[in-house]
Amino acid sequence: MAKKGGKRGGSSKGGSSKPAAKKPTGWQKQPKRTNAVGPEAADEPDAQAEAAQEVDAAPRSRYGLLKLTKDSKVSRLRRLDRLQRVRAERAVARGRERLSNYIPPPPEPTEEERAAARRSDPSTWQLRGAARPWEEVEAAKTRDHHEVGYDALARHGPRLAAEIPEGARWVQALADLARDEAGRGRLDAALALCVEALTYDARDLSGAAFCAVGGALDAGDPGAAATRLAPFSRAVPAWARA
Repeated sequence: MAKKGGKRGGSSKGGSSKPAAKKPTGWQKQPKRTNAVGPEAADEPDAQAEAAQEVDAAPRSRYGLLKLTKDSKVSRLRRLDRLQRVRAERAVARGRERLSNYIPPPPEPTEEERAAARRSDPSTWQLRGAARPWEEVEAAKTRDHHEVGYDALARHGPRLAAEIPEGARWVQALADLARDEAGRGRLDAALALCVEALTYDARDLSGAAFCAVGGALDAGDPGAAATRLAPFSRAVPAWARA
């Protein structure tokens, strides 16, 4: 007696046993590849030039080029400009507050101390609670546990950036904020920041003198910079290169 059906999943006349593949729906389709200037204008020189101008117009800082990917070009540039300015303002305010009550970081451990810590030497153990020596317990009752800082701005003066790494970072933040002020056309604020940076950095590693001279020349008022920079010897190379 002959079989009534063919293979499972196929017809009686034969064929593939696999079911037919479903067509992908709209959300399953892979999107077409697009490039930075758009799929329809990828090879046009005008679109490429406009994209290059957009990258060139993006704000730059000592942290490199920053660029967002949403919103329009104008709103992107405004937002980035505002973010960089707020970051510089906060760095200046935070650095001035810390340096006015500066607490030096703990010294780096020596090689002997590191070796003792690696091998778990008993000399490195910190006893706590009832295991502490009686002398340490009595001393803890009268000792001030809060570290007392000092005014690093007044103590170090023009050697601040050379002697304290945090002071060098703060002076660099002052110079960055001064460049932003000069770019906005605020010459007086930019010169004030440059003078403050030169006051605590006699070597002028941040380029504050060059910033002040360049901003004054762009604003058409070199006399204002000459008056402010007269007490600083690092202003001479800046005027020479201008």
